[in-house]
Amino acid sequence: MTALGGGRGVLDLLRSDAELLTLRGIGHTAHADAQFAEAFGVRLEAPFLDRSVVEAALAFRVTDRGSPWSYKPQLAEAMRDVLPEAITRRRTKGGYRCRPLPGVARTSSRSVRPP
Repeated sequence: MTALGGGRGVLDLLRSDAELLTLRGIGHTAHADAQFAEAFGVRLEAPFLDRSVVEAALAFRVTDRGSPWSYKPQLAEAMRDVLPEAITRRRTKGGYRCRPLPGVARTSSRSVRPP
């Protein structure tokens, strides 16, 4: 066991620091998105950024968090009785091809402006 990080290697420590910085940036972006949406009367939630969820995810060693053959294995296992098998067995995040605010464009005859 080394004094640095209680047995964790330097690469693990650097990786965990980078993850925390990334999460912090994602949190700032989610907060800004929520403020923007609130101006339009929309409430945005970011449940995966909840403190208890983040702490649970970071409790796993970096090497146990995923692989090229599985995607978020701990989340898939925890949700296997809730989500369809097609979701829990997927290997990637999937695609996201969505135009922002299509419903607003279809249902509003006026420009959307913050109040």
